[in-house]
Amino acid sequence: MIKLKKLLKEFKIELGKVYTDKDKPPFKTNKQIKLETKISVKGSKYLDLGDGDITSLPGPYDRDAVVFRNSRGDALVYRDSKGIYADINNRFDERFKDLKQLVNWLNKNKYRYVGIDDR
Repeated sequence: MIKLKKLLKEFKIELGKVYTDKDKPPFKTNKQIKLETKISVKGSKYLDLGDGDITSLPGPYDRDAVVFRNSRGDALVYRDSKGIYADINNRFDERFKDLKQLVNWLNKNKYRYVGIDDR
């Protein structure tokens, strides 16, 4: 009970008071916070994934791919000998000339970072 009282005091919430939407903004879930983050380019070869994580794309001789997901499926992204390649849902592919073009496409299609996988 002491921890709860400390938390209430920290967030300046009074016991017994009824709060409305006008008093306090609604709480956001982790899913809502994650959807609001945008992917961006950091430096010239790193991706800032919006939640504090930074990654680079695997090279043409690596067996890994960076996985992004949206409501329609997965996209495996990596570098090959011709540039940046994205394999989308194993159905079609996209090529990008630089990271900025890739990031714009990922944000436009609401892709979010999932992890790194074998290709």
